[in-house]
Amino acid sequence: MLAMSYVEVGRSDEARVVFERQLAADLPDLPHDYAWLATTALTATVCAHLGDAARAEAIYRMMTPHSGGFVDLGPSWLSSVEHYLGLLAATMGHFEDADIHFFRAAGAEARIGAETWLARTRVAWAETLLDQRRSRDPERANGLLQQASDAAHDLGLDAISKRVAAAGYAPTVSRSR
Repeated sequence: MLAMSYVEVGRSDEARVVFERQLAADLPDLPHDYAWLATTALTATVCAHLGDAARAEAIYRMMTPHSGGFVDLGPSWLSSVEHYLGLLAATMGHFEDADIHFFRAAGAEARIGAETWLARTRVAWAETLLDQRRSRDPERANGLLQQASDAAHDLGLDAISKRVAAAGYAPTVSRSR
């Protein structure tokens, strides 16, 4: 949770220290209790943010059996497993797999009305499309960023708005709440 908090506020160096010291070394030995999938999902997010392809592969293998499900930790809900698999696949450079995972995540989140997570998935998906060396679909990335920007505006999601802006997208039309 601490490493994830550092990621969320843009403190990558601190996230890396916590990730290296606490999570990464013990990852294979995490107890399979009620918090296992949530801990693994948060670890996947930090791993992707840090661009750690070697660990991404191990975490991807751990999470793959849970594909199609959702991550929850009691009253807290952390999205579709597909969202995290998309992050990990992109980190490993498996862009076609990432595209499939993000597509599935967006579909699952839309079906249950999880608008905040849908916006997060759309931003991650667009970032992946834009980060590819061959950036083969900038129009689709911009469409995803527009949708995420609209949701961020409507729901007051400042962190999503910042990620959309960091991806290089600026809305052309001002929307009212």
